[in-house]
Parts: sequence; structure tokens; C-alpha cells
Amino acid sequence: MVDKRWPIAQSGGNFGISANMQELLCYLGQERVFEDASRILKKLTGVDVNAKQIERVCHYYGEALETYTTSDKYQSPLYAEIARQSPVKDADKKYYILVDGSMVFTREEQWKEVKLGRIFRSDKRVDRVGVNRNMITSSQYVAHLGNHNEFWDKMEVHIEAIPKKRRVFLCDGASWIWNRVEDSHGESIQIVDFFHAKEHLSILVSPVFKNKEEQKKKWLSEQEQLLFEDNIEEIKNELKRLMKIHPSLKSSINREINYFSKHAHRMQYGTFRKSGLLIGSGPIESAHRKVVQQRLKLSGQRWTMTGLQTIVTLRAAYLSGEWDKVFSLIKNSR
Repeated sequence: MVDKRWPIAQSGGNFGISANMQELLCYLGQERVFEDASRILKKLTGVDVNAKQIERVCHYYGEALETYTTSDKYQSPLYAEIARQSPVKDADKKYYILVDGSMVFTREEQWKEVKLGRIFRSDKRVDRVGVNRNMITSSQYVAHLGNHNEFWDKMEVHIEAIPKKRRVFLCDGASWIWNRVEDSHGESIQIVDFFHAKEHLSILVSPVFKNKEEQKKKWLSEQEQLLFEDNIEEIKNELKRLMKIHPSLKSSINREINYFSKHAHRMQYGTFRKSGLLIGSGPIESAHRKVVQQRLKLSGQRWTMTGLQTIVTLRAAYLSGEWDKVFSLIKNSR
């Protein structure tokens, strides 16, 4: 039963709750499952708000935020950030643009892909803050449940703020990503994630080195060295050699030869490293855990399509440092 002290409005943003309380409900709701958010709120403040009410408040403002950030009124904070930079001292600072997808279970269509984007400035990355742990101090996140064109529309709002020569796309080999990058950002630096490239080779040769793990490791180490030497042609030659020895693998090997041919200019890992560029897309993998998995992929969760988008929109705003926009929407709706 809904707590009578905090009645739920049927429409509009007037939930009969103060703006500060609504903001707190949005924060707790994007951070924790609604039942936990209700218990935490009562434990810390003594205020008893039903989990369903927290859900409705989050959905209302998540949808309002989605409408605002996809309107002409919204401007990426990257414009202001870049305007504050020195055209001399900061001209060599790159912006990494990482894109990937993560599957989440929905009630209407079962597993659906949440497309996630992360943008951060090169000097915002801090190396070795712990054992095998690096840190990125600030990022701009974009999350979208839907087709890739709608997702790219959201991303472009931020990408357009970045000078063309400072854009670095670092992604896996997905065609929906690179087709758009090639069409709209051909002048950018483009890097296929090194570990995805190596994984392609590992999966391909698993049948060749079945039960021969040491030989497989040695072969992969040799190919890895070629990758760091920008020698994609020699890797393709090695794949052709394997194809003659293992004709049953012709189809899969040809597919990988085409993959390395298509992305050769994005696999110049030795050159990229000498230029001080990242070659691994670890930051987008950690973004999936932080933005999506920690809140939206918990045991037993089955989201409505609308509910999923509203919560991931709130989470992206909070983690991007744009929570002030949520509070502004709450104040202006009263």
C-alpha cells in the first residue's frame, strides 16, 4: 500500500513531495532496486515511501530527461569544456569515443540490446591507481534501447562538440559502428580494440591446435608480435598457409582474412602505441558494468522497454555529472 503521506499523482510532475525528496527518490531509484531504495530511505531518513512510488517518480523524470536531452534545447557539456581549454596547451589532447552494446531482458521483446557510448578526454585517464587497475576520472555516457540510428543521433550531440582532429574512435569490429564512423567521421583516428582482434585469431585457430595449448599460445604470441609491428599482411599470409593445411576451415579463415583486410588501417597498433594512444576498449567494458549491469541486469529482473530506458537515462546522467539537469526538471515541473 502506498504511504498516504506521499500520494502519487496520476499525471504531471506534482507527486505531492518536495523537490528535494523527488530528487532523492530519483537518485536512489537509479542506484538501487526500488525495494532496496525504499528500505534505505526509511533507514536513513525515517521517511516511508513505497517502492512503487519510487519507481513512478523515476520513470516520470527519466522520461522527461530523455525528452529534454533529445530536444534542440539540450547542448552537450563538452562544448563548455572544450571552450575553456587552451587552443595551444590542450590542442594535442584527444577525445576517446567508445561504443558497444549490452543485452538486457525485457518483458515485451525478451533480450534487447542497450547501446552504450562513452566519451572521455585522454588526460582524464589515470594509470595505476591500484594493482592492475586504472581509472578514468570523468566521462560522458550515452545509453539507448533501440536502433543504432537513434543511438547515433544521441551520440552526435556530443561528438559534434569535439574538433575533428581530436576524435579517436576505439571500438570492436561491429559493422554498425564502423559503417557510421566511416560515413560521418572518416577523418578521425580509428582503432579496432586490440583484444578483439586477438580474440578473432584465438577462436579461429582453436580447431587447429585442439588439445595443443602450448602450441596455440606460441602461435598467438607470434601473431600478437606481428600486430604490434603493424604487419597485417603477414598475418593474412599465415592464415592463407593454414587454409592450405586445413581446407575444412576455408570458409572461416576466409572470413577472418576479410576481417583483417577491412580493418587493417585500424590495426596499426605499433604506430598507435608510439603515439601514446590507447588500443584496448576496456573503458567501455567497465562502463557496461557500471551503467547497465550493476542496476539493470540483476537476478530476476524483467524490465518494460519504457522503464528500462528511463532508468538507464537517469544513470547515464548521474555518471556523466549531469544530475543538475534532473533537479532542474523537477523544480520546473512543480
